[in-house]
Amino acid sequence: MILNLAGRATALVLTLLAVAGILALILLDLLGAEGFAKLVKAVTPDTPPPALARNDGPGREELARARDITFFTEARVEGFAFAVITGVLFRTVDDLLAARQASRWCYVTVGPRSGLARHITLGEQDGTAPPAYATLSAFPAGEFSALGVDAAALQAIARSHCRFTPAPGGSRVVTRGPGGAA
Repeated sequence: MILNLAGRATALVLTLLAVAGILALILLDLLGAEGFAKLVKAVTPDTPPPALARNDGPGREELARARDITFFTEARVEGFAFAVITGVLFRTVDDLLAARQASRWCYVTVGPRSGLARHITLGEQDGTAPPAYATLSAFPAGEFSALGVDAAALQAIARSHCRFTPAPGGSRVVTRGPGGAA
């Protein structure tokens, strides 16, 4: 009986953690990385919990060593069967909590009839610098036919669906060929 009760309590705790994680991912998707970080900062006290402040709490060392924390968000393209994926990288937990992004990038995945799917980078952003969008006309004609668009349409989709941080000074266009080199 005690083992049954302990098992049910454990299952309840794990379910609650899973639901909390799912809600956090939904909020991250809806608010974006910056909005999510601001929300976390708004609902958490300015001082760390006592275990973290003493540097002796469970997981403190592992958390302090966490590096290259990455989140992705997907923006479906209405009328098409693909999405633009934007990734955001935070170097440390402190950077995440302060909403200091290291970089963002966005891409689409082109799935060929056979072989491996490939990512086509649409744009990149270092920190809060203006984003750099790829000039997709450097790709061979028909490269994006699996997506049902041409280079010009995909470039317009990139500007409307990549989730970059607004930067003073706008954006720039970088000529990037099929190999990804600028």
